[in-house]
Amino acid sequence: GGGPLWHYVDPRDAARAFRLALEVPRLPRFEGIYLSATSTLAPEPTLVRLERFLKRNVDVFRPAVYTANPFAPLYDLAPARDLLGFTAEHDLRHLVR
Repeated sequence: GGGPLWHYVDPRDAARAFRLALEVPRLPRFEGIYLSATSTLAPEPTLVRLERFLKRNVDVFRPAVYTANPFAPLYDLAPARDLLGFTAEHDLRHLVR
């Protein structure tokens, strides 16, 4: 799982996000929401890996995200945070050697 950038979400976090989605009184519209841990499990930083995979430079919408966390996921997790109150609690990055 996780595709070429090795995204993942711990099952405990996925279950919590599902519960939070059920508890939202009413979303303003249909909303697709990405869930991910706050870091990937790839051995190299996200943007380095993406550019190597695509074989070209990429434009970055929020470069400060990757300055603060080079292994941050590619996806915008703000909707999960803003609409559901969800931020992943379990990070397995420490297992990568």
